[in-house]
Amino acid sequence: MQKFKFRLYIAGASRNSQLARGNLDAICSSLPSGSWDLEVVDVLANPRGAMSANILVTPTLDFTCGGATRRVVGTFPDGMLLRRVLGLPLDSQQSGKPSSRD
Repeated sequence: MQKFKFRLYIAGASRNSQLARGNLDAICSSLPSGSWDLEVVDVLANPRGAMSANILVTPTLDFTCGGATRRVVGTFPDGMLLRRVLGLPLDSQQSGKPSSRD
């Protein structure tokens, strides 16, 4: 099973940071246990980490699976759209493999 790696860059406890974290938590909790890792980086507490990753706005999500990395900016209000963009299974009944993209 491939491991999904999420790195979410946020700006403290701002409203958008909280929305992004909550929406991403909902997606992660629907994935098979042990199939994902989530790291949250607060750019206010760690500005050098944000600069080295070329983070210009928050919230920003870096997603890595199978060697490919995708970057998405926003609060991710549409969980199904984010799943499609990242190539994640569209429901918890599917395998831990990313879905094919057309």
